[in-house]
Amino acid sequence: MNTTELIKDLARVKRKQAPLWEEMRRRNHKHSIKVRGCGSYLELREWLEHDGQCTVQTANFCKKSVICNLCAIRRSAKLCKAYEAKILEVLSDPHHVNLKPVMITLTVKNEDDCRERFLHLKHSFRKLTRKASDYKRRKNKEGAPPEFCKVSGGVYSYEVKRGRGGKWHPHLHIFALLENWIDCEALSQEWEEVTGDSKIIDVRECQGGILKGLIEVLKYTTKFSEMSPADILTVEETVQGATLVNPLGILRGVQVEELDHDEQLDGDFIDYIALFMYQKNGYRLKLKRELHDDDEPSAEGARRIEEEREILKKARMCV
Repeated sequence: MNTTELIKDLARVKRKQAPLWEEMRRRNHKHSIKVRGCGSYLELREWLEHDGQCTVQTANFCKKSVICNLCAIRRSAKLCKAYEAKILEVLSDPHHVNLKPVMITLTVKNEDDCRERFLHLKHSFRKLTRKASDYKRRKNKEGAPPEFCKVSGGVYSYEVKRGRGGKWHPHLHIFALLENWIDCEALSQEWEEVTGDSKIIDVRECQGGILKGLIEVLKYTTKFSEMSPADILTVEETVQGATLVNPLGILRGVQVEELDHDEQLDGDFIDYIALFMYQKNGYRLKLKRELHDDDEPSAEGARRIEEEREILKKARMCV
């Protein structure tokens, strides 16, 4: 993605979030200024010898991913990048080559109280995993093992949205690596035992590759496109302080790093400073030039430097 495309995407996301800012301002929300200013200052680096690929060097992201769509996108990308690398490493181990990647969804009955439903889901899943871990620790393993014992490792995340009839619908997405295929009927019965109100689950093979499965599982906690600003703020209040993404089993220990640092990118570059101005002109891109050293720029670098003014014009947008 080049610089102009990146800024256009950023502006599009921020435009869509304007109604949320207004609701936060109306409520005098403690993070309203921070969320409104998210991404208002960015230092971008365009690598001339890599098809103009652009990376973010520094920025003032708010990191409120439950209510900020921009930070939710970046959070999902960072998590997917980290867990994809870990899963590929695990599956390359001769002891784990037969593990089967699947996606599991667990739900609870929809109700009017968002916080009660979220805590109910959270505590029910804790009971489910505890039953499996307790069985594995037992010396005398009489009886059939819980279905969740088949999960060697995984990563799960919570999602909260409105369901049918406007009631709250929290649910859990899991990317799991299985030793053997799960008996869906048995898992459904076990889930109903711990929830007391739901036996609806979904287990399916990971179609389209590991990354596609992770993107589905590690997407937003809040479905921004389908929820009102008031509902988004309700979800934020509901999940405040909760850990929304967690690893399981052999996927523990994943280090989630910042994006935009790729050691393979080298050579000449141009640095930009992008400022999100709350004026009629919207974004204004200011340009500065740097090279890795004091050498003359490459032919491509020289050509791009000559086009500075044109790039500057293209980057100006009303938002």
